[in-house]
Amino acid sequence: MTSVEQPGSSAPRASAKSASLRRGDQQRRRQDYLRKQKEARRQLTNHARNLATTADEPSHGDQHGGKIADENLESMEVANGQQQRKRSREEKLVRRRDYWSRQFACPEWILDVPEDLNGAGSTEGEGWFVMPRPEGKRVMLIAAEGRTIARTMNGAITHSWHSTLWSGGAHSRKGPGCTVLDCVFHELDQTFYVIDMMCWSDYSLYDCTSEFRQYWIRTKLAEAQVCDVSEWNQYRIRPVPCYDCHPQGLAAAYGDPVPYIRDGLLFVCKAGHYSLGTTPLVLLWKDEATTRYDGIHATPDPFTGENSLLYPLATADDPPVVLQHSTEYSAALGHLKEGDLLRFFVSSAELAVESDGSLVPVVQGLVFDKRCSPVRPMADSWSKAVFQSAVRTGRGVISIGDIAAVVAAGGEGMATDGKEG
Repeated sequence: MTSVEQPGSSAPRASAKSASLRRGDQQRRRQDYLRKQKEARRQLTNHARNLATTADEPSHGDQHGGKIADENLESMEVANGQQQRKRSREEKLVRRRDYWSRQFACPEWILDVPEDLNGAGSTEGEGWFVMPRPEGKRVMLIAAEGRTIARTMNGAITHSWHSTLWSGGAHSRKGPGCTVLDCVFHELDQTFYVIDMMCWSDYSLYDCTSEFRQYWIRTKLAEAQVCDVSEWNQYRIRPVPCYDCHPQGLAAAYGDPVPYIRDGLLFVCKAGHYSLGTTPLVLLWKDEATTRYDGIHATPDPFTGENSLLYPLATADDPPVVLQHSTEYSAALGHLKEGDLLRFFVSSAELAVESDGSLVPVVQGLVFDKRCSPVRPMADSWSKAVFQSAVRTGRGVISIGDIAAVVAAGGEGMATDGKEG
């Protein structure tokens, strides 16, 4: 393990050896994901149904998992009882968080521009979509048994209502099926913007391509008449505009008016399946023109890692990048448990060249800030740390011009009508 010096030292450093997360290796990992999804059909037939039948967490009151076993222990100290209830409640929140945060496909931040964005010369798929990402809270819409609920990535239920989604309301089609949508809730216009679809009327789409899923989003939402508020539909549920990633589509996603606040661009591989967890087949990119939160800070970047055994810090990647540091430094953080999320400030995150010429992920200036609340959904990815560090330091940042150049060079004559929602 490598020691991490205290704040104010000249060169605090924690190294992480993980060949799978090199900047130039993002393309190889994309190819590996596509190859593996062809080789293995996941057993997800009942997965969406299980999401719909998972017991709801109470929104108020007794969230700590039950009362103290023996209520007749009147001699128990009040303080000890409160601490026990707090620990029990936190453990329950962590279990809920760990389950639901793993049900979403989480994008990597773009570290290299895929050469086949517009589909030219692609051997693995038919190119990529580009989508203007809405600003808001990421939620999963689940419609089943005449009710529609929205769950955040930590599992909390934020909305419960009757909709016209299949099985989502008293006046919609009922049956044993359920519908599961990946959305962003935009607070200003009270609208759920659909990024992806995992299930419709008990038909699983996890192992369908993104191209097919985007087609179904537009077709099925139009059929269900959920795009506007009505007597039977309390909230708007609308698809995010989606374009083929040719020059015109990229320009539209980047600059055309949208009915919400932009928060970056999503690039989605058309051949990709819906992957649970962090995936290189969905890429996130931001600049000052597309988001209010672009990672440019006067102070070091905040970074959240997951604590595992023996006090290493791990990112949210699969496999995770493990940032080793000394037990002396870890002991200063207080009483930690495996799975705790810890917030640090990072001066920079980049690749270092070892003596043998290999590239090793390295963070500098790793300074502990706080232990995160148990309701924070998950740790950050290594790609987020590298991307935001590049933006802040101005070294190696990918601009919209870089992306446009790759799109233009790869596909003259490739332009087709985008799938605008």
